[in-house]
Amino acid sequence: MEYFNNGFNLIDKAHIDTIKQRFLRISDVIEKSYYSDRIKGEYSYFVGSYGRNTAINTSDIDIMVVLPNHVKNQFDEHNGNGTSHLLQTIKNHISETYPKTYKKGDRQVVVVEFSDGMKFEVLPGFDQGEGAYLHPDTHDGGSWEPTYPFLEQTAMREKNSQCNGLLYDTCRYIRYIRDECFEDMNLSGIVIDSFVYSAIGPYRWQSTEIRNNSNLYSYIEHLYEAYSVLNESEFDVLYAPGSDVLIPFNDSFDNLGKVINRWLDSSKNNY
Repeated sequence: MEYFNNGFNLIDKAHIDTIKQRFLRISDVIEKSYYSDRIKGEYSYFVGSYGRNTAINTSDIDIMVVLPNHVKNQFDEHNGNGTSHLLQTIKNHISETYPKTYKKGDRQVVVVEFSDGMKFEVLPGFDQGEGAYLHPDTHDGGSWEPTYPFLEQTAMREKNSQCNGLLYDTCRYIRYIRDECFEDMNLSGIVIDSFVYSAIGPYRWQSTEIRNNSNLYSYIEHLYEAYSVLNESEFDVLYAPGSDVLIPFNDSFDNLGKVINRWLDSSKNNY
């Protein structure tokens, strides 16, 4: 609770510096294979929890590298699963810079795991305009699925500003409880962020300088009540901020309730 009351930031500077360095190296080796004239990192972006500004030090780092649309056409014409071949190609590019680092294609992304435990998930994307990008999905023979990361980031940023930072802090703290109290729990970041975005209601930090709210316990109760209402509804549905894309969360739903309930129980002695 102390971390939450003080507007904690669980990512230290050394960790951030390493992320930035590896981000640029990974993105550079991919971009140079597809663009002859560019600035390093020009076509690569943080997405996922880092893009939405809700990551903590244990979060995986999701990045999207935007490729020219003609590259997608080439893999559409590929014999067999073109999406799988694209991920294998991206994996091979990364191997040029990190030959000894563990890498694998994982349905939608190339996973790059470093010996210090840091994990990047690299998503190739193709710009379709109006905030939409297509990315590969190797499941069932392969397909191209839409994603709207910057619409989500904008919506999160605007609501976080309205509540004086409470949105980001809540999303980070739920991740903190998940990782500290529930080892290997299946509870994705987009489920956490989408739920808090939809459930936060009128609550806000009293100021941006003093992050201390005498109604904090009632706020946690409010979150749990919002979860309970969702739990009792006929359809368990969540929509991503900004894009309103339906977020499947059947596997994560019970776990979300466990984390919020743990937070509620741990805060009873303080309020």
